[in-house]
Amino acid sequence: PRPDEIDADFTIFGSTVWQWNPLAVIIDETSSVQSANRIHPELERLLRQAPDGVDLIQSTHRLVDTQRLTRSLATDMFFFQSTLRADLAVVEAEVSAKVAERIRSLPVYQCLHYWIDVGGVSRYSIWSESEVWYVGIAGIAA
Repeated sequence: PRPDEIDADFTIFGSTVWQWNPLAVIIDETSSVQSANRIHPELERLLRQAPDGVDLIQSTHRLVDTQRLTRSLATDMFFFQSTLRADLAVVEAEVSAKVAERIRSLPVYQCLHYWIDVGGVSRYSIWSESEVWYVGIAGIAA
């Protein structure tokens, strides 16, 4: 959809999504329905009230562009290298300084998977074998 249609389209989508379970909802470039200071009401509803069988997957280029509710309710995050102070400051404040430093120094085509484990324990691992998981837009592996 065009940028001026996204709010209306997401409202329609959000009001109908509740009829499916299980379901994976993928929002590519989530900044179209949220920012640091606003969140689409239907996205907020999904984040707060989606049943266990509904998974919400959001992609963004910059963590700083997501609303705090999104970050606080996330169970898993995947990070690629970032050297932007604002993004690293969010990671440091809401995840950890160690994870922020690891993200800053990640090589190209590597990512850091951060998750909350059983008992609320924070964990992360580096995915360094990009040939296993990376496929470029043209369908060519790294």
